[in-house]
Amino acid sequence: MQIAGERVLSKNPFATIKQKVNLSPEVADEVKTTTCYMCACRCGIKVHLKEGKVRYIEGNPDHPINKGVLCAKGSAGIMTQYSPAKLTKPLLRVGERGEGKFKEIEWDEALALAEKWLGDAKAKDPSRLAFFTGRDQSQSLTGWWAKQFGTRNFAAHGGFCSVNMAAGGIYTVGGAFWEFGEPDWDLTKYFMMFGVAEDHDSNPIKIGLGKLKTRGDAKFVAVNPSRNGYNSIADEWIGIRPGTDGLFIFALIHELLKAEKVDFKYLARYSNAPWLIIQNPGGEDDGLVLRDKKGNPLCYDLKKKKPVSAMDADITPALVGARTVRKKQVVPAFELLAKRFLNDKYAPDAVAETTGVPADTIRRIAAELAQVAFEEEIVIDQPWTDVWGRKHDKMIGRPVSFHAMRGISAHSNGFHTCRAIHILQVLLGSVDVPGGWRNKAPYPKPIPPGPKPSGEPIGPNMTLEGMPLGTPTGPEDLLVDDDGGVEAILSAINRRAAFHSEDEARLIAREGERIEGDPSSHPVWRDAEAARLCTERLIRIARKTGKRIHVLHISTAEEIPLLAANKDVATVELTPQHLTLAAPEAYESLGTYAQMNPPIRSAEHRAGLWRGLADGVVDVLGSDHAPHTIEEKEQPYPLSPSGMPGVQTLVPIMLTHVNNGNLSLERFVDLTSHGPCRIFGISQKGRIAAGYDADFTIVDMSASRTITNDWIESRCGWTPYDGSEVKGWPIGTIIRGNTVMWDDEIIGNAAGQPVGFLETLQKSI
Repeated sequence: MQIAGERVLSKNPFATIKQKVNLSPEVADEVKTTTCYMCACRCGIKVHLKEGKVRYIEGNPDHPINKGVLCAKGSAGIMTQYSPAKLTKPLLRVGERGEGKFKEIEWDEALALAEKWLGDAKAKDPSRLAFFTGRDQSQSLTGWWAKQFGTRNFAAHGGFCSVNMAAGGIYTVGGAFWEFGEPDWDLTKYFMMFGVAEDHDSNPIKIGLGKLKTRGDAKFVAVNPSRNGYNSIADEWIGIRPGTDGLFIFALIHELLKAEKVDFKYLARYSNAPWLIIQNPGGEDDGLVLRDKKGNPLCYDLKKKKPVSAMDADITPALVGARTVRKKQVVPAFELLAKRFLNDKYAPDAVAETTGVPADTIRRIAAELAQVAFEEEIVIDQPWTDVWGRKHDKMIGRPVSFHAMRGISAHSNGFHTCRAIHILQVLLGSVDVPGGWRNKAPYPKPIPPGPKPSGEPIGPNMTLEGMPLGTPTGPEDLLVDDDGGVEAILSAINRRAAFHSEDEARLIAREGERIEGDPSSHPVWRDAEAARLCTERLIRIARKTGKRIHVLHISTAEEIPLLAANKDVATVELTPQHLTLAAPEAYESLGTYAQMNPPIRSAEHRAGLWRGLADGVVDVLGSDHAPHTIEEKEQPYPLSPSGMPGVQTLVPIMLTHVNNGNLSLERFVDLTSHGPCRIFGISQKGRIAAGYDADFTIVDMSASRTITNDWIESRCGWTPYDGSEVKGWPIGTIIRGNTVMWDDEIIGNAAGQPVGFLETLQKSI
């Protein structure tokens, strides 16, 4: 039926309605090929346009990355192009910050404002500009711009995403997951995926998983708290507790090492496993690689029975065994790794509850990895030559591969979790081999990589010497500038300021050196370099501000000559603890009771402190009294607090040193009485003279006693010198003419009064 040119339904409900439909409408009049920027995958796409507007996006089958596959994010690119929230003009805030009030302005006005603001900042201090770029795919350009502007306060998206994971891989194997490498999808037989959602590298992963599932001879194991996306098609899903992937991997390594299912030839040929590592607890070189005069790392050749360059091609290096080489105690790096991971705390039974993965499952996964890697190896009859020029008649592949992403990196253990996965790959010999995980150009890169960050403070209108971001290889490379706070303090005061001197950045960087339950690792973590770096910086700031500093409880031999050369701005304190105790003996006998900051160090450092005292570098002795209770100190390291009680034992311990000829009685009196008054300007103290407070300690230089915990008056109830035989004993203590202690008994009530300082008294006159 037709009414007034309109088509209406027939009254017959069963009538067939014929309608002409265009089965091939013209979607677009133009197609552009480009790259998708919705993530870092960089997939190729075809963009269909009609009358200049995007109508449809599809994958480009000719692109090498995705081969036509396109994910939902890529398809949704049209939404970002035409979103009603998309800015079309610059916005200028017109209300108070946080009110959300803006108005549109023209580009000329916006650029003029930006030029003025940036010009003012550059003319005063370029680092006043904090420049952050999002995922704009042009970080090389924006980083160069930050360099030219002169600001070191430049950051980009990656620092909030998974750069810790990428850094962990680059530091370990010269490459990383993300888009920097991928499994050999065609040959791998056992694939493990950790913490991957459908984000980065999504389309290549889809293609790869499709190959695995199509072949049917490979196993896909997904390790993820949730079973969705890729994990839903895995042959086995391991629902791990979030943040414990690293512990699970440690347990796998533990099992492989215990069973000796490790590619030892691969380690000897391609890794630093045979490099000799110096073992000198408390020493500056502890943990460093032993090198020859050319800087080459050394290993021990089992055939030649001598140390040789690990860079030589024709060597048979040892992977275990302690030796003395060039008067240094050394062990191969592999032995240190093996000892760490063979610790019982990484056994499957020990980690099962924390990870949520049954111990039997951990053991089975480790066995499956070993079975595929070593019993199902791939042999390709293809001659090749390695980087050392050694010729091989075939390629040996370990068909085990891994992939990981943000799920393992978005927590405090991310860096080391990623390193653990790469170490697992290296132990299996499955990096850059057929069937394993392979780098993609331009990786692998050198280890350690470069360049370093170039962000030291500069002057007005200056540019940086290098890029603001880089790869630090030590705490000295970290752009942690806390000098400003110290400068502000010193600039605001006129009196001498006292400082505990340990470099915080280095301590943070070396936290991994702490070994749970082992207090002897305390001086390894808080090493001598941490003290030297901080003292050097304090002296520099003191000179810059023209102020005086006092460096508390010096603990290293290296700080003594540094301070001796700067006595016009710096005074020095030592403690009886650092002059009496030494590592490793103190930690062996006292355990956590020997823990203090800075740490008790080696006898060599102790001897250096005594030389400084004899040479007049040291100004005062301090007790560093920190009376933690027995219950607190009994906690396992590093939960145990640092510090020792020291007030009551200072005199007998130092009198014993006097009797032993280590210093004179007069020098001891100067260090404990006149020295503090001299450097801090304390009023009416430090002399036996009219008008001065009558403060005395009466001692018996010939009295011999045994220091015991029962003798300690402090509520802590202990002393590190319990059981120590001493010669020289305080008989009585007199404060302002009042006897307060006699023959080990406290007499009278507390009668403390504020101490006066000459500088404050002069202001009040």
